[in-house]
Amino acid sequence: MESLSTFLLSLRRLWFENRGIIAICGVTIIQIVFGTIFAAGNMTPYLTSYLRFNTTTDHNIEYTKSVWIFTTGKSAMGLFAIVGGLLSRVMHPRLVIILGCLCQCSSYFLAGWLVEYGFMSTLLTYGLMQGAGVGLGYPTCLKYAQMWFPSRNGLVTGVVMTGFGMGSFAFAFIQTAIVNPDNLSANVKINDDMYFNQPEVLDNVQSCFYITGVICGSFLVVGLLLMPVHKQFDQEKASKPKATSQAGNSAMNNCLENDIQTDSKYEDDSSTGSDEITLQTNPFSSGREVTPLEAMKMRSFWVMMFVVAVNEYGLILITNYYKPYGQTKIHSDSFLTMVGSIGSVANSAGRLCWGVLLDYSDFRTLAVTLTACQALLLMTMPISLSLSEPWAKVYFAIWVCGLNANGNALFVLSPTTAGRAFGMKHFGVNYGLIYFVGGTMGVVFTEIISAVLEHTSGYTSVFLIGGATSFTCELVVMLWNAKNMKGEVI
Repeated sequence: MESLSTFLLSLRRLWFENRGIIAICGVTIIQIVFGTIFAAGNMTPYLTSYLRFNTTTDHNIEYTKSVWIFTTGKSAMGLFAIVGGLLSRVMHPRLVIILGCLCQCSSYFLAGWLVEYGFMSTLLTYGLMQGAGVGLGYPTCLKYAQMWFPSRNGLVTGVVMTGFGMGSFAFAFIQTAIVNPDNLSANVKINDDMYFNQPEVLDNVQSCFYITGVICGSFLVVGLLLMPVHKQFDQEKASKPKATSQAGNSAMNNCLENDIQTDSKYEDDSSTGSDEITLQTNPFSSGREVTPLEAMKMRSFWVMMFVVAVNEYGLILITNYYKPYGQTKIHSDSFLTMVGSIGSVANSAGRLCWGVLLDYSDFRTLAVTLTACQALLLMTMPISLSLSEPWAKVYFAIWVCGLNANGNALFVLSPTTAGRAFGMKHFGVNYGLIYFVGGTMGVVFTEIISAVLEHTSGYTSVFLIGGATSFTCELVVMLWNAKNMKGEVI
């Protein structure tokens, strides 16, 4: 019994001495689940084919319509990021994260149940509800992670967002293994697009949603358990009892206070992840806590909003259309899934690299670099499938990986820089506003892409427009002028 007590005490001490690392691991696991929303690109051919051939209401649905499922989810992410930021000011922020997790996990089960009723029910569950869940938890998780290592928040955001990118990588393989285990090729051609009509594929779509829901739920439970108490984060709501009734929160606050008191026995104020460090001592930050109204009067706020919004065009292309575009020349579903998954690995590696670079550079320099690379890749993308086999496959894979590594970098650069420039007190609302405009522009860009595909001969015009939008971002980001406490550009 004594040896067991010693072991438990050692385990407890290990927990408290490494709380920062454990917290990052927990948030990263949650972000893996949140990142499954970007596996929609791999799921699009299966889901569109199911809606076309296995429902009674959507026999004429095409990819230009089904992409609205993902676009709706992205728009909901932006809107509910604002809602999550506001909720975290009137209820405990951990409850906001839990609410987001429950909402996203439930969306898979509801989508599996309601997908047979057609496009609209799928849009509301797999699109709107999933996006709402991710939006609620996403910014609050980032804020929690950054608080543990404020002097290296670029690296922290990069690590956490690597998990977000890995979600689409892992679940793309899971989706294909469940829906199309025999690697059947799309066998119906309609208006230059390929669709699946095999029962061996379509009959597995509903099961895929259910299995994904179970896996996501398991990951979320583990991630939530690996989020230790952080003084500043967990006492934000406790210090504002007037926001809600004390009766509704007394139990949680007392529990957190007891945990914090226990934590203090193991604290080392000189450690990297000391709770006593705040972002206001971070030399990278502006040292200001900017309210949303004040932020709207700053040029840098609008510059970041514009860049994030216009970047949505390329993101929609690579997320929703890489597989339908690849199917026009490459007739191996497993290869296209593998390319998408490798692209997700490049996405994750890119997020980590851009996050590390942000600790040694500034937002303007990095944003100019990535938008220039993105413009070049988008404008030369049509070259990939104009080549003969096997070079078409090789170059297609390279372009997809390059676009993934660059296109999602702003998901690391923008939240980290927003925290540095505008402060963490109103981070949820400030970044939520930036992200919401991006999601809204996603709706506009989806309509533009659909119209271009319907009235032109193919994808070339779509990619050229994407290159032009990225080049525009490169010019606008030069106007960024936010500075840190040293007077240097953030």
